[in-house]
Amino acid sequence: MKKLTLSIALFLFAALLSLPSCSSSDDAEPLPLPGLLKPGSNSIQYTFYTPLANKPVTLYYHIPVDCDMRTMPILFAMHGADRMAEYQIDTWRDIANERQIMVFAPHFSSTHYPANRAYQYGGVSNSDYSWLEVQQEQWTISLIENMFDFIKQQTGNSNPTYDLWGHSAGGQFTHRLMFHLPKARIRMAIASNSGSYMVPSLEGYGAGNYSYPHSLRGTQYKSADIAAYFARNMVVHIGTRDLCTDRDCDSSLPVSLEAVAQGPSRYERGKFFYNYAKNAAAAAGVPFNWQLIEVVGVSHSSRNMARTAITGAADLLYSDRL
Repeated sequence: MKKLTLSIALFLFAALLSLPSCSSSDDAEPLPLPGLLKPGSNSIQYTFYTPLANKPVTLYYHIPVDCDMRTMPILFAMHGADRMAEYQIDTWRDIANERQIMVFAPHFSSTHYPANRAYQYGGVSNSDYSWLEVQQEQWTISLIENMFDFIKQQTGNSNPTYDLWGHSAGGQFTHRLMFHLPKARIRMAIASNSGSYMVPSLEGYGAGNYSYPHSLRGTQYKSADIAAYFARNMVVHIGTRDLCTDRDCDSSLPVSLEAVAQGPSRYERGKFFYNYAKNAAAAAGVPFNWQLIEVVGVSHSSRNMARTAITGAADLLYSDRL
C-alpha cells in the first residue's frame, strides 16, 4: 500500500513538472475567443493590446465571403493624415475579393493618437521635433504585430507573415515601422507617396544636417541597424504626378525646411529617399533589397496607387493571385 501511494505521488509530481509554466508578462495574456472577425466588411474596437488598451483603435476589415480564412494573405492598409481608415477598405475591397486576401485598416484617431509623433512617426518618440525615446511596448507601431497575432488566432490563419501598405502619412508609418521593428513579420512593405522621410543617416542630411524625425541623427541607433533596414523587402512607391510644392496646392504637404531639403514635391522626395539609401548601402557594402516603383500618371491618390495595373500596390503584392 505504501509502495502504491509513493508511485502515485511520484506520478503526480512528474505531471506537475510537465505543466506549462505561468508568466505575468503581457505576451502571455490570452486573446479573446475566436469569432470576433466575420466574412464581409465590418469593424471592431481593438483594445486587446494591454500597453495601449486605454487608446482604443477601430479596426476596419474586409474578409472575402466563401474563402478560406486559414490560408488567405493578410494585408494591413494604413490611412493618411485624413485618418480615413474606412476609405482604405473601400480602396481594397474589390481587390481583396478578386485576389482572395484579407484587408485590415486600423483607425488611429486624432483623439488618442494626436500629432505626427503618435501616428505617422510611429509613436517612438515623445516629441515631434527630436528624439525622446518611448518604451517599445508603448510604440504605436507595436500594435500591428499584436493585431497580426489576434487575426491569426481569430481566423485560424497559418501565414507566418503579413503585408503592409501605407499611403501618404500611412507611407511614413510604413517605412518607419520597417526600421524601428526589424523583427516585424512583414513579407513586403509598400510606402506610397510619403510627404517626407526618415533618411537613414546617423549624421543627418542637407545644409542643416537635419536630425530626427527626418533622419537618425540624434538617436541611439547604429550602422548595423541601418544595414538591417536596407536588407528588408520594401518598395518606395511614388506617383509621377504627385508634384504639389506648396500648401495652396496640397494642404497636407509637409513644408518644413527638413522636408523641402528632400525635394520640392512628394515625387522628388521619394526618389531622394530611395537614392540616398541605395548609395549608402553601396558605400557600406551591405545588401539592398528595396525597390523604387514609379506609378505613371498618378497624383496623390491612394486608390490609384493601389489599383493601377502592373505598378499599383495590388499587382506588386499579389500578381500571382489572379
